[in-house]
Amino acid sequence: MNAFERTMFSVATNLTPQLCLVPGSHIVHPVPSKLAVLVAMVSITLLAHSGRVTAQTYDWTSLSEKQLTSFSNNAELSVAISGDIAVVGDRNVSSLAGEVKLFQRVSDGNWNPLATFTASDATAGDRFGHAVGISGDTVVVGAWQDDDGGSSSGSAYVFTKPGSGWATTSTHAAKLTASDAYINDYFGYSVGISGDTVVVGAHANDDNGVASGSAYVFTKPGGGWASSTEDAKLTASDADSSDYLGQSVGISGETVVVGAWGDDDSENGTGSAYLFTRSGTTWSQAAKLTASDATAYDYFGSSVGISGDSVVVGARYDDDGGSQSGSAYLFTKPGSGWATTSTHAAKLTASDPSINDRLGHSVGISGDTVVVGAYGDDGIGSDSGSAYVFTKPGSGWATTSTHAAKLTASDAAASDNFGRFVGIDAASGRVIVGNYPDAGSATAYIYEAAVPEPSTALLLCLGLMALATGRWNRRLAAIGAPHRAAWARSVH
Repeated sequence: MNAFERTMFSVATNLTPQLCLVPGSHIVHPVPSKLAVLVAMVSITLLAHSGRVTAQTYDWTSLSEKQLTSFSNNAELSVAISGDIAVVGDRNVSSLAGEVKLFQRVSDGNWNPLATFTASDATAGDRFGHAVGISGDTVVVGAWQDDDGGSSSGSAYVFTKPGSGWATTSTHAAKLTASDAYINDYFGYSVGISGDTVVVGAHANDDNGVASGSAYVFTKPGGGWASSTEDAKLTASDADSSDYLGQSVGISGETVVVGAWGDDDSENGTGSAYLFTRSGTTWSQAAKLTASDATAYDYFGSSVGISGDSVVVGARYDDDGGSQSGSAYLFTKPGSGWATTSTHAAKLTASDPSINDRLGHSVGISGDTVVVGAYGDDGIGSDSGSAYVFTKPGSGWATTSTHAAKLTASDAAASDNFGRFVGIDAASGRVIVGNYPDAGSATAYIYEAAVPEPSTALLLCLGLMALATGRWNRRLAAIGAPHRAAWARSVH
């Protein structure tokens, strides 16, 4: 808001103690006084034009579940979601050759199969689909045991949506491999995508010692993905053997985060994560993230995620709530930029931790919402699994934030390992969770957060304002309609 808008906002919120609250904002509007009503109308109009009044608010404490099925037995499902499209990788199908399925949300709220991806050069044991990512109309799939550059050198495939829509079976637009591919690099064990940039982890790469690890960045050329080659190979400035840099990766815009759970900076297996940023066409290390309370074998960096200026890092073997109960750390970019070592803004733990929950085995972040998987949670049977949703408080991330929701499968059973993979799209209010059952076919679960119904107070405020002066009717209708429309979408 500019100075005038701030003044109007201040006047509107202080004219009377009787308040009306607009959901999803901190805007308050006095009711009785005609002058107060008029000022409030002006304030809302200005704020709406400045983007401060939004309809897309979600209630993460109220969630509905949908299940995606028809996967192989004992499959470990990798997952990703963007808007109405869900991506699920099943690396076990066809003698571990693997496949990926796309699902689309339809008007009745169900998710229908949309497309199936396989590698055109697939062979048994490639494990295509072990890792997946989606950004807009582009999907990336890892196949870490592909043998093109030697046994288990690995690869990744890029698929783009055809002009006519996703076909039943789509051919990949590009196959990505490392320029220096070598046996057992495991390129493709992790993948990430943001716009036209893809990052691929190769945690067993040996450039700086056995399994020191690395990650590779690819950007879509002007002529399309078919002619793409790597832009950069990312390695740690203090790389060492058994760091496993690249077992987890994430990307948002011009920033990449890469986990190195085996890093021994403090003690054995304390772990770390590295941030790399792009300036022009050059990638360089911007920061190294570590836990301020690191202890041996926490495996900080087991999982990573990034959204804008926020990074989440999983430490699945942290012992705060009991041996291997697990945790995750939230870092935010300082105003002066990422420091060499940044202190976390919050440590995320379960309110009901227990030994071997392994919270932080998987993480996802979108905007101000984080999801963290705990596949070893025993809440509904041994290793039935769970996932936790955390949202940023209005006052900012606290030192320790309490989760907004705990997710468990409606058909949960022992040894389902629900939470091995997670994904989130906060803009659509959706979380996706994959399981890894010891027996029976695997399932992916989608949870949708509710859009709060407009409050009676809000509707009353809008009505009073409309009556106060006829010339503001159109402004009020424009403000009220998005809230009604958002609520209507939530119940269909």
